[in-house]
Amino acid sequence: MRRGCLRVLGVGVLVVAGFVAWLAYGWWDVRQPAETPMREAVPRLDRMLESTMAGIEPPVRVAYGLIHSKQYDTGLNDEVDKYHISETGQIVTRISPARAAELSNRVEARWKQLGYSTTRPAGSASTVKATTGDGSELELDVSADGRATVRVDLGQYVRNSPFARPSGAPDGSTTEEVTLTEDPYWSR
Repeated sequence: MRRGCLRVLGVGVLVVAGFVAWLAYGWWDVRQPAETPMREAVPRLDRMLESTMAGIEPPVRVAYGLIHSKQYDTGLNDEVDKYHISETGQIVTRISPARAAELSNRVEARWKQLGYSTTRPAGSASTVKATTGDGSELELDVSADGRATVRVDLGQYVRNSPFARPSGAPDGSTTEEVTLTEDPYWSR
């Protein structure tokens, strides 16, 4: 009789422990923040790029870049529908070497105005990086040949879902190099 009671008690403890574990897992899972769908994240990348350039006077033209995505890897052999995404926008206006530091300074001032924290790589006058409050990262780099790019990297994972703009330029092309235009201020 004593063994029977111990077995029933042991089985009862296992059932209760399993139920508590199921409740705890269910509670934890329900309260995790949902990942942003890709169709919402891509326009957010574009808005971050646009807000960066909105404060630049005289204005420069920007071509939307390719959307880069990298699938989240748990290290396990399971499929996870989470992606880390970024975009590289190209400034279509050619930036002269004499204006590269000025553009960099104006972009840095704009990012500070938006509340981002900024840093500069040692020894570089034409590169500036920023981090937003939510962990997204931005970087402006002006190369010696006058090409300037702004990279925007969302600091969160997104779910794979259809999004409005295809990867590539607004015209649908997937070229990463655009023809630069001359500007009376920035190109001289």
